[in-house]
Amino acid sequence: MAMTRRDREKSEARKTNAADWAKRQERSTGSSAVKLPNGVESYKLDLGKHQIDILLYRVGKGNPEADEGFQHFERTYEAHGINTPDGFRSYCCAWKCFKKKCAVCDFLQRNGSSADPQLIRSLRAKVRHLWVVNDKPGDAKTPLKILDTTHYNKGIGFGELLVDGVSSVPKYARFADLDRGLPLQITVKEQKGGGFKYNAATRIDFLPRDYEYPKGIVDKAPCLDDCLVETPYKVMKRLLNQEDPEDEDDDEDETPRKGKSPK
Repeated sequence: MAMTRRDREKSEARKTNAADWAKRQERSTGSSAVKLPNGVESYKLDLGKHQIDILLYRVGKGNPEADEGFQHFERTYEAHGINTPDGFRSYCCAWKCFKKKCAVCDFLQRNGSSADPQLIRSLRAKVRHLWVVNDKPGDAKTPLKILDTTHYNKGIGFGELLVDGVSSVPKYARFADLDRGLPLQITVKEQKGGGFKYNAATRIDFLPRDYEYPKGIVDKAPCLDDCLVETPYKVMKRLLNQEDPEDEDDDEDETPRKGKSPK
């Protein structure tokens, strides 16, 4: 039987939109530790050389490097990597990021000397950074993006490279200034590690510039401190045990810890 016009219109209305799907993929950070604000995309480290400006933002709560309300250029956080049914995912360390009990840290304390060494290494918290990025340097109207990077990677982690540059040339410390900042030229190459391939910055060069950003751009930038995702203790514990994280048994106390940080 031939399809009527109304039937065709209903069928068209039920189709998914590839453009919407592509936008969702662009917004995905591949991490369960970070959630992007509405309308903000992640910046991807694609192969090749790229120039970006890292910009200041207004600090929120919990930043370990700057008080709330200050202007700052990054958000340091620590994350645990866990093999889940959806693949290898990163989760914020509850202790380091939110000063609460962390199921992974507790597991490492209890089993650090008896569990598989490779598992222990993979679960240890890794230092990471979030940055506010303009991928069209000098254009203040370009939508700002968020870059999520490692700190350590055998001497060529993004954080390591940036620290090396800033430490070697004093004026490079102004790279995020609105008026005297310096664009970063990032060289990205394919790397191998942990049985898979990934793109990583292998070199960062600081370039001169002849433009300034308006002061108001700081308050328009996304607050990086609000991007970190707090995963409940019981959910993390179930993920560690390869259980369904949606189960409702085993309600753990998630009150803030006292004393020293877990190892």
